[in-house]
Amino acid sequence: MGCTTVVAVPQATKDGEIYLLWNFDILRPAKLIFDRFRMFVASSEGYSYVAWGIPGWLHIPLMNEKGLCFVGNAVGMTDGGAKGTTIWEIVEKALTSCSTVEEVFKLYSDSDRLALPGFSAAIFANFNSIYADEQGGAVTIEYSKNHIAVRHVDELGVMVETNHHQYLDRKLSGSADPSKQKAITGSYARLGRAWEMAKDYSGQFDLEAMMRFASDHEQNYSLLSDYEYEVPETGLVDDSTICCHLWNSGWYLRKLRLKKAVKAMLEG
Repeated sequence: MGCTTVVAVPQATKDGEIYLLWNFDILRPAKLIFDRFRMFVASSEGYSYVAWGIPGWLHIPLMNEKGLCFVGNAVGMTDGGAKGTTIWEIVEKALTSCSTVEEVFKLYSDSDRLALPGFSAAIFANFNSIYADEQGGAVTIEYSKNHIAVRHVDELGVMVETNHHQYLDRKLSGSADPSKQKAITGSYARLGRAWEMAKDYSGQFDLEAMMRFASDHEQNYSLLSDYEYEVPETGLVDDSTICCHLWNSGWYLRKLRLKKAVKAMLEG
């Protein structure tokens, strides 16, 4: 799930509102399921919350009645363990019992977190998390089985995340970099571009700006300067734009690089 997420709090917005963005990138066959998803209100013994999904079967909690909101990014790691509380249980607990980002971080810290080690299907069990509350507080939480890091929004008023750890020490978590996993190269590129746009848009965020952010096709490879990486003849690294497309799949197919074409489809 090659997602890019953004939060912008009042000091970064044109209208004094709070915005969260989740660019939810999925394989085309999965649209058969996700096209059936709807927004609905889920009731609980705690706070009610708005969810996206299919009632009674599968859903993603997004915002509770106290104004606490969540967006996330799938992430791979090696510091894992299959016992504990899943991220989906933690997110649901956060939105049914918390009203501030400080309460959310305490919940994550106190939880015996399940984190599956791996860099393929296992990533869907682990999520970088961004939360914002009605008071204008916002945090990014990154975790592994035994380690956790939090970053509060600063005076810029914006935070962004992609599919690797940028705050939690990757030597501790085992989150991949391009020297260890070629497929993560696009995540580093997206993060560089997202931070570039976040700084450019700070103070100007509104719904229209968020939509432009979500559909951006430009590149920024500044965070890749310390790594060797492949740039196809198309000039675009796979999965490297915030609005993900299968930029290189056709080129790989024409070159009969079938394995690369399949990987590009999975990444994009």
